[in-house]
Amino acid sequence: MKTFTCCFLLATVLTLSYEKSISTKNNILSISDGLSFGFCRSYCHQSINITSTPNQLVALKEPNYAQDTYPPVKKVFPFPLNQWQELINFIDAEGFQSLADRIGCPDCADGGAEWIEIQWSDGSKRVTFENGALIKGFEGLIVQLRNIRMLELSNGKSTCSKNKILSISDGLSFGFCRSYCGQSINITSTPKQLVALKEPNYPQDAYPPLTQSFTFPSNQWQELIKLIDDEDFQSLADRIGCPDCADGGAEWIEIQWSDESKRVTFENGALIKGFEGLIVQLRNLRIKYTENL
Repeated sequence: MKTFTCCFLLATVLTLSYEKSISTKNNILSISDGLSFGFCRSYCHQSINITSTPNQLVALKEPNYAQDTYPPVKKVFPFPLNQWQELINFIDAEGFQSLADRIGCPDCADGGAEWIEIQWSDGSKRVTFENGALIKGFEGLIVQLRNIRMLELSNGKSTCSKNKILSISDGLSFGFCRSYCGQSINITSTPKQLVALKEPNYPQDAYPPLTQSFTFPSNQWQELIKLIDDEDFQSLADRIGCPDCADGGAEWIEIQWSDESKRVTFENGALIKGFEGLIVQLRNLRIKYTENL
């Protein structure tokens, strides 16, 4: 009887915990992100506020004090529902609420301060941190919001070079390994598709190569290439850190342009500064599409 009661209570707790987690995500009303500089003239504050109802993004830039030459600029854009869902998938509500309100030394030496604020139906939480920094566990959220803010407030910055990207590939491999030691995805612009592959290091009857093609949505392709700075990626070393040392695994990303390609290999689970969002997005796609092959 005691065993049954304990199991029942455990199941109840797990069920309530699961429902709380899902409910918390569904109760997110808005997600905001901003950047500010204290000692600054011109547009010293930039921010975006994304809401679930209506699904829209409000971009704002303004000076620290009233200036005729720098009037506040505000723009409203529709925000796709699938992008909203992707953002809230990055959010661990309890983890975010447990963060300190201020992390590091934001805007020290006028280096700038970034912040993220999440509004739930029953409360809100703002976290302020150093400009350009990342917070462990929320790297993907920070990079996504940062990129959205920069894009919407960039005054129409050209992305013509990004249209030359033909394919983006991502993979993970282990050297001393039996079974499926290599996993990869290759996403192409024409046709818009994702090819997932997993294979052994050498021919094995028990582990034949497995591959499958999937249609890849155009909006997801656009989101990926927005995370890529062509020149910065091409300037990276071909090998970063110690990939697969002590059989820890090696990850790689390869981008194919119309006139060249570049592959960067790095330690499994690591991030590369400036490409955190790209790595997290591709890593999640690879896991999603290869785990059920």
